[in-house]
Amino acid sequence: MINLSPKTYLKITLTSALCLLYTLGIQADLRQNLNIAEDLEVKRINIRTDAQKIVETLSRETAILKSDLEDAISDLENLTVYHSLLKEQVSSQIIQIESTSKAINQVAQLEREITPFIQKIIKTLESFIKSDLPFLLEERIHRIENLKMLLVDP
Repeated sequence: MINLSPKTYLKITLTSALCLLYTLGIQADLRQNLNIAEDLEVKRINIRTDAQKIVETLSRETAILKSDLEDAISDLENLTVYHSLLKEQVSSQIIQIESTSKAINQVAQLEREITPFIQKIIKTLESFIKSDLPFLLEERIHRIENLKMLLVDP
């Protein structure tokens, strides 16, 4: 063993104690710093977890909105086709209405022309009966009179 004076021994002991205390203080500071670092890492992980949840929520909402948009686009395409078909039907119906309207106007024209035409036919028939052989003359004249009455009072 080494022979040390009490004063040197005391210095060495105090120095060792101070080093130990310093080391323990550093370790305490390191533990405290480590605890702080661990707490910060936990907070960082929690923030990242929350951010990931937000991203996932936004992703789901975006998928839903995308699906809704695709449905709306599909509906728009279908309605566009339907609209063009209806437009063609309306055009066809307008043509049919015009054709029917012309036919109705022609019927009115025909009604105005048919009565004078029938009267002319009756007069021609009457003159034919008068110039023909007197076969059932009274009956034939009676029938002509009936035709004339039908024109006046149908």
